[in-house]
Amino acid sequence: MNAHPTNELREFYTFLGDRLNNGGAGLSPEEALDEWRDIHPEPFDDEDDVAAIQAAIDDLDRGVKCIPLDEFDREIRKEFNIPAPDER
Repeated sequence: MNAHPTNELREFYTFLGDRLNNGGAGLSPEEALDEWRDIHPEPFDDEDDVAAIQAAIDDLDRGVKCIPLDEFDREIRKEFNIPAPDER
């Protein structure tokens, strides 16, 4: 998130005005917000990913056992009723 929410709101307001004046009048509010977020991703997203990867590496270094990817894949597919790639 921008350190100055007021500035971010002004920038978003300007973005919306530009989109409305340049072919974006058919966008829904959600679509406009999605475009804004694509252009202005949250800066901490990468930091969270790096922290999660580092935590997994630390677990491995401490000998914490994990499940193989194929087993995890089977469990997730079963839980969410997702067909395996060869079943499509």
